[in-house]
Amino acid sequence: MYLAKELTQASLPEIGRAFSGKHHTNSLHSIQKIDQLRARDPDLNSLIHKLIDTISLGLQMLSTERISMCLWIIVEDVRRA
Repeated sequence: MYLAKELTQASLPEIGRAFSGKHHTNSLHSIQKIDQLRARDPDLNSLIHKLIDTISLGLQMLSTERISMCLWIIVEDVRRA
């Protein structure tokens, strides 16, 4: 959810729906939680920063439809991990 918010212009309700129909408050809580963790953990902050930079670079080359598909694949991979 955090990456979806950082990398897209999707609203909180849209992000929630993309994650198995979660309520927008779940999206907000998840995003705030990651913000808090990033503030306390320099390694996590660095990892997320690198992920955002890498994904952003790739997204610049893709259409909007492909961006959604890529984010969905990332979400599924994270769920399996």
